Amino acid sequence: MKNVWIAGILSFLLPGLGHLYLGQVFKGIILIILNVVFIFFSSSVIGILGFLIVWLYAVIDSVRRVKVFNSNLNQ
Repeated sequence: MKNVWIAGILSFLLPGLGHLYLGQVFKGIILIILNVVFIFFSSSVIGILGFLIVWLYAVIDSVRRVKVFNSNLNQ
C-alpha cells in the first residue's frame, strides 16, 4: 500500500518524485526533465507557465495514481 500524502508531498517538492515512489520510473524521469527544462526557461512567461502546469499535473496525477495503485493491490 502506498500513501497518498507521501506521493503528493514528493511531487510537490519535485515533480516526478511521486511517480518514482509509485514505481512509474519512466513517467517520473520525464516529469523531472520537463521541470528542469522549464526552470531553465523561467525568465520567460512560457517557462513559468510550463513549470506551473507540469508541477500541478505531477501533484494531481500522483495522488490519483496512488488510489489506482492501492485498488489494484486489493483485487
